[in-house]
Formats: sequence, C-alpha cells, structure tokens
Amino acid sequence: MIVKVRKKKLEKMHLYFYILTMYDAIVIGGGPSGSTISRKLAEAGYDILLLEKEVMPRYKVCAGGVPSIIEDMLTVDLSPIKEKEIKTIILRKGKKESKITFDAPVLFTVRRDFFDSYLLDLAFRQGVEVKYEKAIKITGRIVITDKSSYEGKVIIGADGAASIVRKNVFTPERWLKSVEAEIDGDWDNTVFIDVFSHFGYRWIMPKRGRISAGAGGLSRYVKNLEDMLYALLNEMHIKGLPSIYHYGYPIWFSPKSLVRDNIILVGDAGGLANPFSGAGIFTGIFSALIGAYSVDNFLKSSAPLEQYDYLLKAFIYPELKAAFRLAIPFYLLPVSFTPFSWIKNTAKYWGKYSGYITIRKKLWRGI
Repeated sequence: MIVKVRKKKLEKMHLYFYILTMYDAIVIGGGPSGSTISRKLAEAGYDILLLEKEVMPRYKVCAGGVPSIIEDMLTVDLSPIKEKEIKTIILRKGKKESKITFDAPVLFTVRRDFFDSYLLDLAFRQGVEVKYEKAIKITGRIVITDKSSYEGKVIIGADGAASIVRKNVFTPERWLKSVEAEIDGDWDNTVFIDVFSHFGYRWIMPKRGRISAGAGGLSRYVKNLEDMLYALLNEMHIKGLPSIYHYGYPIWFSPKSLVRDNIILVGDAGGLANPFSGAGIFTGIFSALIGAYSVDNFLKSSAPLEQYDYLLKAFIYPELKAAFRLAIPFYLLPVSFTPFSWIKNTAKYWGKYSGYITIRKKLWRGI
C-alpha cells in the first residue's frame, strides 16, 4: 500500500515538472497557418511552442494552388518551393468554357510536403520551439500530448480540418469532401477547373513532373467522386495508375467567433476555406497574420483576445461572404444561366485583396 501511494505522488510530480515552463503561446499544428503565426509571434520576442503530430516533411493531400499574393503577405522568398507559376485558368461548366489569361502569374503550385516544411523551418530559425507530438486534450491553459504536458498563456488551434482545439470553440456546419490523385506526368502551366451542379467541381493542377487531379463538393450533395475523377482523367488522356486519397474539411458558411477564453483558431481549424473555390491556404495565412497581431496585443497590453474576431469581420469575412454569394449562382444555376460572360472581364481582380468583393460589385452592376 505504501508503494502505491508513493507511485501516485511520483506521477503527479512528473506531470507538474512538465508544466513548469510557461510559454507565451502554444501553437497546435505546423501547417502554413501554424508556422506563420508562430514565426510572427517569435519575431515579436515571445516564447512560442509549436506542436506538430507528424515529422516534416510529410505528404499532405492538397491540390497545391497558392495565390501569388501570398509571397508579399509572408514577406519571404518562396521561389525554392514553387512548382509551376500559373497565368492561365480554364473554367468549364457543361459545354461552356472560358479561358482566362492573366498578365502575370496569379498563382503558383506547390507540393505541400515541401511547402509546409519550408515555412516550418522559417519559424524554427526565428526561434520557435518545435516538438513533434500529438495534442490530445486542452484543459484551460494546459495542452496534454501523447508525450508530455505544456502550459501556455494563449492556445492557438492551427491543427487543420480534424482540429481537436476547435471542439473547445464551435462545430462546423458544412463540409467539403474530396478525392485527389497524384500522377507522374507533365501538364502545361494551365489550371483546369470543371464545375458541376450543387457545389461540386473537378480540377487539374500542374506540378513539376506530376499532375494533381481531383474532384470534390459539399458532402450532402456529391456522390461517386472517384468515378468523376476517373472520367476526368480519361477525358484528358492522363495515363497511369493513380493512388486515390480521400479527405474532407469544413468550409466557411457564416461568421463564427473563433475565440473562446484563451483559445483562438486559424486556417482550416477555424473553417475558413473559401466557399467558392474550396481553397484554404490564402485565408489560412491571412488569418494567421491577423491572429499574430491580436495575440501580440493581448500579451503586450492585455487587449481583449476578441480583437481577433473583430479583425476577421473587417478583413476576411466580407471577402468570404462575397465568394459565397458568387458561388450560389455559379454552382446552382443551370448552365444557360451561369454568368460566364463576366469571367474574362473580372480576371484583373482575381487573386488580389478584396478580389471577390470587387468581382461581385462589378457583376451586379453589369460590368
């Protein structure tokens, strides 16, 4: 009996030992949003711990299209991890097709294993402490992992679609499900997007020596995604035996508070994927930059952490609202009523700050 009591005391002392170190912020998730917010906070002089469950680089299912504006937002050179720069997008629905050619690259493609690892390395060089551990539970300011326990003044959920941190804040309303294939081969510097009804689409994204192709849509509407993907590969004469990956993630539907007590959510953990394109890298990184500013003010001057919600409403939610309102006619209307006429005329606004807002205003005015 005496031995058992001592054993329990030792276990409690062991746990207490691990939570003695207080971090200014603990970031859970080492993807683009997690590495960005941790790097920015480390630049401001804070002690930051980043927890990532998988050792980088690791394969990540993703079409890999990144808006060119991201390079300016991050103020870092991304040329080492760019696969192909894209100036042409072909958009098709039914028998209608529109080819948009931009004056300069509007996006570039990446392999997420290299992209994520590159951004995480930048954070590490800035002084972020990186531990490859899986977060299991958040209790107040304590994060319990599969290996240890840590304490942070702020907990930042950047752990993607399957976020465990999000359970402490809200439940997503709408999910996008997708299938994707990575195939050895070559494709010119053109992105192909094929839209079908009820918020579904197929795509081809070119990379160096490989092609990313996939199909996706709102989980409540789309079925047989693998069949749709194989049909696309056959139509485009893309040969090979692809490995098919299934994944899902929440998309933005309506404004939600992404703050709860000392917790904030960024990127896919906050359900910030674009409802028109399904893309999440731009909003993920943008939310990380806004989140870093908000956390800095909270730690520095005790400003309410809810400032993050106010900034989301000012800078990100209006863009997502415009994207959602554009998605409704584009995905739900019959082909003959789909507003293809405005696509080429709005090309100069695509991929820029407030791009969807400008496009929607121009569309309603008849361009």
